[in-house]
Amino acid sequence: MTDNRGDTALNLNDLLDFAEHNRQASRVSQAGWCSAFQEIVVSHNGIMTHDLIQGNPNHLAVPLLLANYALAYYMSAIDVVLSGQLPACYSLLRMCLESIIYANTTINRPELSMVWLRRDDTREDEKRFKEEFQITHFIDALPDGGAAPRESLRSLYKRVISYGGHPNREGVLSIAKLERDQERFGVGVMLLSEGPPLFTALKSTAEVGYGMVCLEDLMFNVHLAPGTLPARIRALMDDALREYKASQGKVPKEPKSNA
Repeated sequence: MTDNRGDTALNLNDLLDFAEHNRQASRVSQAGWCSAFQEIVVSHNGIMTHDLIQGNPNHLAVPLLLANYALAYYMSAIDVVLSGQLPACYSLLRMCLESIIYANTTINRPELSMVWLRRDDTREDEKRFKEEFQITHFIDALPDGGAAPRESLRSLYKRVISYGGHPNREGVLSIAKLERDQERFGVGVMLLSEGPPLFTALKSTAEVGYGMVCLEDLMFNVHLAPGTLPARIRALMDDALREYKASQGKVPKEPKSNA
């Protein structure tokens, strides 16, 4: 259900109630997506085992902190997307990606850990941090192959920026509800619990989570990211769009036979 109430004046309690309703309903209606999200969290927990991080705790301290920071943003993004707050979800996904890319960079370039830790100590430290920590440069340095290739992560990062990770057109328009009558012109906020924009946000959430655990695999040289997840994400998206079109009376055409 989409919040189509006519009054454009925002009421905090109504907004919170509607978000909570969406969140509870989505845990049932989006059970397939929730299962994929849970698999990602389980993979993260498996990667971050006690035995795995015993080698050099000083070397791993900052990367581990950043990796767990990424997970915190990721789990918040799940909560927010299920409530229908789509642009806010993309902002959290952006922070998840940046955090895990920072983590991957600092484990490969340990000298940057101290730059990150001292970023606010002096003006010189702040300047050096800004010079060294350029997310586009970090993405450029990622491998061009493997489970999470550079160009796939770059494309995913651009998508979350466009749809809410930054005040860009697509993100702003995604929640705008323009209403005009003879007496007033107003702009409201929509929370979505169905439709293609929600499906795209769910798909993006799953893809960011998969990218996160693939980079963690790369960081610690393990292979615990769920390799079947990309195919499941595609299937979940196809099923969601098919069911939505059917509910709207737009049953997809049968594919043509090669014969």
